[in-house]
Order: sequence, then C-alpha cells, then structure tokens
Amino acid sequence: IPALPDLIAEFAEVVLADTFKAGSTIAGLTCVSLDDPIAVAERFDACFLGTVDLRLGQMFRNLLPPERTIGAAELVWFDPVGRARGVAPGLEDFHRRIQAAKRPLIVLTAYLDATVGPTLIALQQRGIDVFIVTRQVFNPADSANAGDPAAIGVDRLYVAEFDEMLWLLARTEGCPVLVNYVRFFASHWDLRYTVPLFAYTLAVMTAIAGPRLLHLYDAFQVSIDGLEAERSSFGLYRDLLDLADGIVVNADVEPVLRDFLGRDKPIISLLRYGPDAEVQPEPDSEPFSIAMITGFLGEANDPTRTTAGLVRGLLRDGFHVHYYSSGPVARGFRDALPEDEAGRFHLHDPIRDQRQLVHEISRYHAGWFVADMTCCETLDRRFETAFAQSLAGCFVATTVATAGILYGCAGLPTIFNAGHYTAKLFPPGTVIEIDPTRVTSVKSVIEARDWPAMRRAVMAERTSFTMSVHIGRMVSWLGQFYPSH
Repeated sequence: IPALPDLIAEFAEVVLADTFKAGSTIAGLTCVSLDDPIAVAERFDACFLGTVDLRLGQMFRNLLPPERTIGAAELVWFDPVGRARGVAPGLEDFHRRIQAAKRPLIVLTAYLDATVGPTLIALQQRGIDVFIVTRQVFNPADSANAGDPAAIGVDRLYVAEFDEMLWLLARTEGCPVLVNYVRFFASHWDLRYTVPLFAYTLAVMTAIAGPRLLHLYDAFQVSIDGLEAERSSFGLYRDLLDLADGIVVNADVEPVLRDFLGRDKPIISLLRYGPDAEVQPEPDSEPFSIAMITGFLGEANDPTRTTAGLVRGLLRDGFHVHYYSSGPVARGFRDALPEDEAGRFHLHDPIRDQRQLVHEISRYHAGWFVADMTCCETLDRRFETAFAQSLAGCFVATTVATAGILYGCAGLPTIFNAGHYTAKLFPPGTVIEIDPTRVTSVKSVIEARDWPAMRRAVMAERTSFTMSVHIGRMVSWLGQFYPSH
C-alpha cells in the first residue's frame, strides 16, 4: 500500500487487518486477523481499503460503515513530482507522434471509460488523431466502467506517471486536450469529495499549454450528502469552467452553463451516443427476456439504482432477466432466490466493447433502465446558491442513461422510470415509463404491448442513437481550437 507510511504518520493509531497475512509485519505494523470487520471498524474514525480490486473492495464495503470508508481504487496515487529520472524514451516518442499528427486531440483521464469509446472511434473516423493519456493500465477487474483500448481501436495510448503527465501537458501547444475528469476521484454522491476532485482537475488543467477542453460527464456532480461543502465545491467548479477554453457536456444544459458563466464560451452538448454495430433483427424465441446492462441491485454505490424489489418482481412474474454484472452483490442476489426464479436470472460478465455489447443484447425483447430518482427530486431546495439550485433542479430532467442509448442502438424497446430524459430519444410508443416507488409488478403493462411492432419502430430509427450520426457537430466545433482555424 503506497499510502501506508503517510497514514501511519497522520493518525494516532493505525491497525493493519488482513486475515491471510495475520502475524506478518508490514511497514512496522503486525497484521491482525479480520474475523469481525464490524467490531474492528467501530473502534476507529476511518476505514481504508488497500485493495484496488473493486469486487473485493465492494465485499468489504458491505460490512463496513460507508460514511467512514474509502478505498485505494478510488484515489489517484502518484509518485513525487521531483524525482530525477529524466524523460522516458516512450514518452518522448509519444510526444513526437502528437507533434507529427495533423489534427491531434489528447484525451486525459484517470482510466479509459467505456462510455467514451464510441466518441473516440467516431472522431478518428472523421480525421481526428486521438491520443489517450491515462493514469492506470487497463485491468478488466478494476471496474465495469473501464474501457478496453483494443476494443476502441486506439493504439496511441500512454499510461503516465504524474510527473510524466505534467511534462507532456506543458508541451501541448496547438494541441487541444480534452480532460475527462470524472474518473480522477470517486465522489460517491458526497459533495465533500468533489472538492479534491475539482481541485486536482484544476491543478492538472493549469499545466496544459494548449487549448483546455473540459468534458462534463454530467453538468452536475450529483451529490445528496455533504452539502455543507456547497460553496467550496461550486467555487472550484466555477474556476474549472472559467479556466476551460471549451466545454463538452453530455446533457442538454448549455443555457444554464452560459447563464452561470456570464460570458460567451464555446460549449457543445453531445450525448453519450453509442456505436455502429451489427444487430439481430428479431429477438430469440420466447420466453420474454429483458436486458439489464448496468447495476440495479445496489452494487454501484448509486442510491438511484437500488431497485432489487422490481428485479425480483420481474422474475416472480416469469420474465427472464439477463444481468450484465457478475459481481458478488449480483451473485448473492441470485443465490438467495428460489430455484425457479434463480433459473430465470442470468448473470453475464460485463462486455466492455460496446459494439459487441449492442450485438449481444439485440437478441432480447426489451431493455431496462428504471431508476428511483426520489433522492434527487427535491435536491435543488437543499442548496443555497442559484447556480447549484439550477444544476440540481435540471439534473433529473436532463441526465442521460448510457445504457438506455445502447438499448436504442440494439433496437430494443425499453422500460424506463417515468420522466427519464433518455426515454424522449425513442420513437413515440416504443417505451414504457413506470414509477418505481408505486409499481411492484409490471407484468400486465408488458403483456398489454405489441412488442414486435415496438421493436420494428426502434429498429427503423436506431441509427439516431449512434455517435457517427452526431459526431460531425463535435468535429466542426473542435476546428476552432487548431492553429490553422
């Protein structure tokens, strides 16, 4: 654990607990057995998970107090900037390739996010030379959100140490840098955690010599806890927006951002559209099967996606659910089901190549994205500043579900929670909207619909969900940031 010496120096008492290493000595500490995590946790102010295995970390999170637990996988660890080792030959070569490219674009992120894959593919197809700089090597076990560079087809990727990242960013004259900051630090719906997230991003963006482009996954880093950090958080957020030469936002909130900034700035709204992919024109034969390609059992640390009761209701009503999250929470859910229901709950490993995923799910009858947005519906009233109120108020109305867009790419009619923005992208009559706080069974609603007709309608319009149809706007928008413009 690289941070262990710092933790020992910072805290009055540090206990290293590891059942399999009990008795061994690490950094001067003797490991103790972790037979009862809850009993151990109650003695301390904080719990730190040293593992970067998110599946293992989630298992411990289920046993520890979440408000006092943080994991190594959520933090961005970096070596001291001042270490004297010179510039790695691989980095110099990477820099030369950027300089030689006609229209280079550096995408800077903690790790490559699968949801940006279609955007990067489409940009490359339209003549933009994408260079990816990440802080982490791709590891399928790290996160279901991680994208595989091989699947995206980008061979221009460099995994940079912190000092290497600063060296490169200081030499980006004439090359726009798109900062996909959301993965730098997990905020876990707590506004206090957005302070280091925004501060880190601000420091990194200050080092960029070329045009600074800020990529907003959502216009609002949604938080329902720690709201006492509002002024610190939104003050740093304002600094980020001011520092950016351009902003790409994955939601339809341009007017809100422009009003807040009070001046003209290049801003483009571009949703997380999906890939061009081959699909199966007709679903597999009965029984009726529903695709779920994101977590709804509480495993995602997302309070809007804890709708296990509805999933259980689908199984009880005889529907088959194909669930693309095979982690410990999903396995535990399946193992607790009666035998007949467990037979209808099919677990699949996450598929990070979105083209492959779209093809895979096109064999099912319907998609599912039913979130419980109750915790966000009155969030705007809990903030004090007008900007925070505006962003929180429009979050529910504008947030985009990448999973919903991928269902559209696959030609699947989809079941959404009522009022979800993504449902508006589908052809009329091809979605079902339900209120998860009032509905426990959707059997009668599903059986009353003409699913073959709904599928034909979505299939006819499915290219509207693909990034290749929309990317031209971003290519034109990027043009203003190149020297030849």
